[in-house]
Formats: sequence, C-alpha cells, structure tokens
Amino acid sequence: IRDLLERAVRRLRLLCASLLRRSYPRLTQPPLNLETDDLLDGVAPGTVAPQLCAELITLFDLASCDLTVGAISVTRTTGMSPVETVDVAHGPLVVRCGLGSPLASHERATLEALVAALGSGFDRVRLADDAAAHRLEAELDRSRAGFLTAMTHDLRTPLATIKAAIG
Repeated sequence: IRDLLERAVRRLRLLCASLLRRSYPRLTQPPLNLETDDLLDGVAPGTVAPQLCAELITLFDLASCDLTVGAISVTRTTGMSPVETVDVAHGPLVVRCGLGSPLASHERATLEALVAALGSGFDRVRLADDAAAHRLEAELDRSRAGFLTAMTHDLRTPLATIKAAIG
C-alpha cells in the first residue's frame, strides 16, 4: 500500500508541475521546492523560510515577499516596486506579497492554496515538537516516580528490621 501511495504522489507531483508551467507563462523554471517535505524531514523552519520566500517570488513574479512564522521573519525583495500588496495567512504562517503585476483570480487562489499547505506544514512541525517535549516530560515524570518508589522501598526495609530488633 505504501508503494502504491508513493507512486500516486510522484505522479500527482509531475502533473502539478506540468500544470504550473502551463498556467504561469512568466515561470521560466519550475520552482525548486514548494513542498512541506523538508519541514517534515526535520529541516529547521528558519532554514526553509528563506527558500520559500525566494520560490514564491519566482513562481508569482512578486516584487517582495515577507514571511512570518512565529518568531521567524524573512523578507526578500527583487528591487521592483509593488503594484499591490496581498496578505495571506494560514495557521502560524503569514505571507505578505508585494505584487510585481496584478494576479489573476486563479493565481490568487493558487497562492492561497500554497500558503495554506505551507502553513499546515509549519503547524505540523510545531505540533510534532510539542509532542516530543510532552513525551520527554512524561519520561522524566516516570523516572522520577521510579526513583522515589525505589528510595521508599530501600528505606522501609532497614526501618522494618530496626523496629523488629527493638521491639
């Protein structure tokens, strides 16, 4: 089943790439990586964010791109003055795009869908980090409880022996 799903994902990515090239004549080269795979593979969001800004600028012919995720803030500009500014947000991700030229409605919808997917990726990374921190805290609590149980047992045995000898 896993192989079948991986083949389906590869075919879907190829289809999406060909549709992107047909839909965006301004696009001279395919985007390098607008996927959330890097985030899910453990690459730090601070490393991924600048690349995402550059990819969005390339894909949508933006004059500028400001990307904010929690404490991470990245700004990229091309030197062009923006015609219009569009803010798109999803979960922890906020993207402010300075448009080099007006976007068609399908381009704006695509931008919103990409930001939604990227926002979900950043959110999943945050949730995975939170889950790891909670697992570590739970393990620490179990270790602490085990230590206290062992110490209590080790102290009770000599005390019982002393009480029996005295009394």
